[in-house]
Amino acid sequence: MNLQIHHVISDITGTTGLAIVDATLAGQRDAAELAKLRDPHMKAHEETIRKSLVGNWGSEHLFTLKQSRELYRIYLQLIVGCDLEIEKMLLTFEARTDPVNKPLPPDRKRNRARKKEERRTGIPIPESICARKPTNSSGWM
Repeated sequence: MNLQIHHVISDITGTTGLAIVDATLAGQRDAAELAKLRDPHMKAHEETIRKSLVGNWGSEHLFTLKQSRELYRIYLQLIVGCDLEIEKMLLTFEARTDPVNKPLPPDRKRNRARKKEERRTGIPIPESICARKPTNSSGWM
């Protein structure tokens, strides 16, 4: 298949990409019909998607696409199974600390965008907006 959809859709596993792949595997070959499956939140217009879906639909490529889609479904199922197992294991762990008496430190990555903007513009952001709070004699947690 000499389609150019990868230039238009950055994530083929997103809503639009999977809808187009599934419809293609179900037998739909009309580019205009496939383009109508576009998620309304996408930046690319329906016409752009339609143009990217014009091409050869070789049986060997459709076979490979079908196998890839089936494997993707299997991997998603395996990931869900893994997540469920992790959740079960987490329930068996005992807490080593009491989060009420000794809370986690603040997220230092949280204000990276604010700090970057401050450096870029040169305009300092008031301390009252800053998420970090002094808690000990050194001034920080």
